[in-house]
Amino acid sequence: MSLRYLEADQVKLQASVPAFVEPGHCYWCNKELTGKATKYCRPTEEWKRLYQFNYVQPVVSECYLYFNNWWYSRPAYIRATFIRDNFTCRECGLHPMREDKPWLPDISQLECDHIIPLARGGRTEMSNLQTLCKTCNRKKGVSVPGEELQDLPRVIPSRDNSRCPFCGAHGYRELPWKPPDYYDPLMIAVKCSRCGEISYIGPKPLKVSNRRLSNAL
Repeated sequence: MSLRYLEADQVKLQASVPAFVEPGHCYWCNKELTGKATKYCRPTEEWKRLYQFNYVQPVVSECYLYFNNWWYSRPAYIRATFIRDNFTCRECGLHPMREDKPWLPDISQLECDHIIPLARGGRTEMSNLQTLCKTCNRKKGVSVPGEELQDLPRVIPSRDNSRCPFCGAHGYRELPWKPPDYYDPLMIAVKCSRCGEISYIGPKPLKVSNRRLSNAL
């Protein structure tokens, strides 16, 4: 594995949780805090009874667990990228908010994208990271800024499960080609997605059982 895939743990960024609610309110449910609580609601008695054998005292509240599972489920460099870009897609400007908790951004619709993809030699560095929504990230693919997109046919598997006669690969790109009159009209010209060699694939032969053949005769 290339070392650039391991650099995520080495990125030192500000990824602490931002203040999504007003001071004195719970980070998760946005209710006014009581007692000595400073960030999350105090655990209820029912919550203590349910989890008194799973957690050491004092028992953490349900708001604490829910918020940390929502926020810290992603690596630090992803959270830091979201914070820097203000939870906004840098391509279309989408700034999604949760429907059930409109004070929290809906980070499930956002993704941390490598401007220069890892497959193209990009590195996991702050200058090479950006926030994109899922739609824009799928549209971008492995392209890089300023690159002209080529309208190439998609890679599809061989329809009769045949392999490339040169390298043995299954995937190919179908090429524009009209077979001569003495060829089967369903024959196609293909270019191997691995080695780039051009070959031809005929239609899959029709399988006829011996019973059907004997009945036809």
